[in-house]
Amino acid sequence: MKEESKTKINHEKNDDYKIKTSVMSDRSDTIPNNHSSYYSFECYYCDKLPSTTNEDEYRKHVVIYHNNKPAYPSMADLIKNNLKPQGKSWEV
Repeated sequence: MKEESKTKINHEKNDDYKIKTSVMSDRSDTIPNNHSSYYSFECYYCDKLPSTTNEDEYRKHVVIYHNNKPAYPSMADLIKNNLKPQGKSWEV
């Protein structure tokens, strides 16, 4: 009987986890995930990277040239680093 109750609890936890993760994945205010289909990426920190729609190229540039700086700066990051906003969704 104890095995049955443990199994039931595990199923309930798994169902709860599935619900939470599906709700989280529906949120549009989370960290960006593959925006390359509708964003043009420009470096916030320098002019070395020409405007691109290739998100991987943009991320690679930020890691190589601007290590430890956010590729998707929030409004606090923009203010702290004196960066010009680009009107992106993650700049809130």
